[in-house]
Amino acid sequence: MFADVKSDMRIFQEEVFGPFTSVTPFKDEADALRLANDSPFRACGSDPDRDVARAHRVASAVKAGIVWINDHHRLDPASPWGGVDDSGIGREFGTESFDDHFNTKSVMVATHDQRSTGTATRRPRRLN
Repeated sequence: MFADVKSDMRIFQEEVFGPFTSVTPFKDEADALRLANDSPFRACGSDPDRDVARAHRVASAVKAGIVWINDHHRLDPASPWGGVDDSGIGREFGTESFDDHFNTKSVMVATHDQRSTGTATRRPRRLN
């Protein structure tokens, strides 16, 4: 555990993977949010808080791919996982993981003989 980490330290500003955590003191909720969003790497975050309303407010304001409240690193294959900004593009898990692999296209088919004039005229009922 790295204690008293400042936002200008390398360990705060870089995405480091390993079996450790860093702790940065903050003054109040606004300062905590400023610090939480003060890095280009924001894959995830944890908020240990007994005040669930505040925890949800903070989770909403933190710009990260996932925020755990009173827990850490619990993954559900049905829930999307992925970071924001320099922590990655796209999502793993969940239906969102398919989004980058497909392009959606709409195809409209007229089932009547009347040609479209592009103006608002009375047309047969559409089936869409």
